[in-house]
Amino acid sequence: MDFIAYAFGLTTPDRADRARDAWKVYAAAFDGTARLQDLIADLLHMANVDEVNGGAARTLEIAVDHYSAELPTWPEAEASPVGFHAEVSIHGREWQVVANGDEPREVATQLVRSMELVGFRHGEMAGHLDDLVAGHTLTAECGTAFRVRKATGRI
Repeated sequence: MDFIAYAFGLTTPDRADRARDAWKVYAAAFDGTARLQDLIADLLHMANVDEVNGGAARTLEIAVDHYSAELPTWPEAEASPVGFHAEVSIHGREWQVVANGDEPREVATQLVRSMELVGFRHGEMAGHLDDLVAGHTLTAECGTAFRVRKATGRI
């Protein structure tokens, strides 16, 4: 877990929540027609106009570095020796248990918000949950992977 998460207890979903208020204000200014990439582009324009050191290019480079460094900080759950585990792997790193439960669908459902945050579409989520329950691993374009596994009885 990175220093920010350690010091402030922030997880990846917490970080998304921090930005949600700013996004709501921005989207409201466009009667809800704005897209998230519009806000990001406008912030980059602001970096150039306000003469932020290095301009938009440097701001974007630093933002991507921060984003990549913060990705591993998903909420952690202690693995249970029985039932099912919801697990997340960032860019091929070690799998982390992020939720436990008695039924695979119950556990898969606990991954929905995190899956949406990395690009899985809400409208396709029912099919994704079916895939997770069936034992498939789902990988987002950013390299974050999700799976649901039966607990092995060992931790």
